Amino acid sequence: MYIRLLDWTPEALERWHISKAAVWEVVSHVVGEKAGRSLVVLIYLTGGTGCSGEYLPGWRTPEDVHRGTVKGLSPRFLLIRIALGTDNTYPYATHDDYGWSWRFATVLDHLALVVSHENYHRCQPSFARRRANNEQHANRDALKHVLDLGFNVEGAPHGG
Repeated sequence: MYIRLLDWTPEALERWHISKAAVWEVVSHVVGEKAGRSLVVLIYLTGGTGCSGEYLPGWRTPEDVHRGTVKGLSPRFLLIRIALGTDNTYPYATHDDYGWSWRFATVLDHLALVVSHENYHRCQPSFARRRANNEQHANRDALKHVLDLGFNVEGAPHGG
């Protein structure tokens, strides 16, 4: 697996009391070793609050990522992209677009959940694409996975 942090400033790392190594460790722990070299995880810092993630189905090439400017990518890979707001303060509570309420103790807990959610989509076999696109299943699976790994995340569907 190739993990790349883009636009991560020393100020953001210091504010959240983390290191780049801690981010890599969380992503590696959540995804696991089975991803091999075929998975690329790009994690961006953006202004504002919030977080978004996306698994892009199908094989990608280095030219598909910033016109080939990201070095070190395999000739062919699967891609997860995550954008994390630099104005998030932790503990952090939010609602997602799928009707869930979330609470994260730290930025690493937040990142773990989003990575797990997108990795759920990546891991679904082709015959299960409808289920793979079910955000409720992805949220439930991701929450269970990160709790099993010991992350401090609370999540539930609104009214649940």
